[in-house]
Amino acid sequence: MVEDTEKKPGWAESPLYEEGVTHFEAGEWEEAVALFSQLAAEFPDDQELQQILADLRLKASLSRGEVGRGRMPLRRLQRPVLIALGVVALIVVLAGGAYAINAKLRQAQEQAAHEALRIQSLDLCRAYIAAEDYERAVEVCADVVEQWPHDETAAALLERAEQLQELAV
Repeated sequence: MVEDTEKKPGWAESPLYEEGVTHFEAGEWEEAVALFSQLAAEFPDDQELQQILADLRLKASLSRGEVGRGRMPLRRLQRPVLIALGVVALIVVLAGGAYAINAKLRQAQEQAAHEALRIQSLDLCRAYIAAEDYERAVEVCADVVEQWPHDETAAALLERAEQLQELAV
């Protein structure tokens, strides 16, 4: 802490100083603070000793996990921060899940509406056939086959409506 090349201050010759340095080197800050406080009481006007004592007190407070003037332990700060981060993460997960569920529901509703339109169009085609309005039946069935090219029912109804239209002429 104090170099040996120059004249040592009076407190550096004290056994308290040597013992304080030993505790300092071992990282035993509280013990070092206690010893250097005794030295500072004996040498109250020595600014270098006061600075060493201030540095030791800072190291002791940091090793105790204290922050700032409030002396609030880090553990007390960590818990609310971790809880807040957990809440934020939970909100993000729930929002993402809600978005995914909403997208799936929207897709299912669109598919249901599309299927309802197909069924309604097929029913309309059958109704035109039953009413012997084959021209409209062919038009509606052709639209259904165009929108749903793999629908075998629509293809069969179109074929039947075209046959009946030819027979009616």
